[in-house]
Amino acid sequence: MSQLYAIKSNKQMKTYYDRMLERGKPKKAGIVAVARKLLLLIYFLWTNETEYDPNYAA
Repeated sequence: MSQLYAIKSNKQMKTYYDRMLERGKPKKAGIVAVARKLLLLIYFLWTNETEYDPNYAA
Protein backbone atom coordinates (compact mmCIF):
# COMPACT_ATOMS: atom_id res chain seq x y z
CA MET A 1 0.00 0.00 0.00
CA SER A 2 2.97 2.31 0.35
CA GLN A 3 3.28 2.61 -3.41
CA LEU A 4 -0.25 4.01 -3.65
CA TYR A 5 0.59 6.66 -1.08
CA ALA A 6 3.86 7.43 -2.88
CA ILE A 7 1.99 7.92 -6.16
CA LYS A 8 -0.36 10.38 -4.48
CA SER A 9 2.15 12.36 -2.42
CA ASN A 10 5.56 12.16 -4.17
CA LYS A 11 5.89 14.18 -7.38
CA GLN A 12 8.67 12.04 -8.81
CA MET A 13 6.77 8.79 -8.26
CA LYS A 14 3.62 10.36 -9.71
CA THR A 15 5.39 11.39 -12.90
CA TYR A 16 7.01 7.93 -13.15
CA TYR A 17 3.59 6.30 -12.76
CA ASP A 18 2.01 8.65 -15.32
CA ARG A 19 4.77 7.88 -17.84
CA MET A 20 4.07 4.17 -17.44
CA LEU A 21 0.39 4.75 -18.17
CA GLU A 22 1.20 6.94 -21.18
CA ARG A 23 3.27 4.11 -22.64
CA GLY A 24 0.17 1.92 -22.58
CA LYS A 25 0.93 -0.15 -19.49
CA PRO A 26 -1.96 -1.32 -17.31
CA LYS A 27 -2.49 0.45 -13.97
CA LYS A 28 -1.38 -2.58 -11.98
CA ALA A 29 1.89 -2.72 -13.91
CA GLY A 30 2.49 0.94 -13.08
CA ILE A 31 1.81 0.30 -9.40
CA VAL A 32 4.20 -2.66 -9.37
CA ALA A 33 6.86 -0.55 -11.11
CA VAL A 34 6.52 2.14 -8.44
CA ALA A 35 6.70 -0.52 -5.70
CA ARG A 36 9.91 -1.90 -7.23
CA LYS A 37 11.37 1.59 -7.48
CA LEU A 38 10.56 2.20 -3.81
CA LEU A 39 12.11 -1.11 -2.81
CA LEU A 40 15.33 -0.33 -4.67
CA LEU A 41 15.43 3.14 -3.12
CA ILE A 42 14.98 1.73 0.38
CA TYR A 43 17.67 -0.88 -0.19
CA PHE A 44 20.10 1.72 -1.54
CA LEU A 45 19.50 4.06 1.41
CA TRP A 46 19.82 1.22 3.91
CA THR A 47 23.05 -0.24 2.51
CA ASN A 48 24.74 3.16 2.20
CA GLU A 49 23.35 4.43 5.50
CA THR A 50 22.19 7.70 3.98
CA GLU A 51 19.08 9.78 4.48
CA TYR A 52 16.46 10.32 1.79
CA ASP A 53 16.83 13.58 -0.09
CA PRO A 54 13.86 14.24 -2.42
CA ASN A 55 15.88 16.84 -4.38
CA TYR A 56 18.88 14.54 -4.96
CA ALA A 57 18.29 14.05 -8.70
CA ALA A 58 17.31 17.67 -9.24
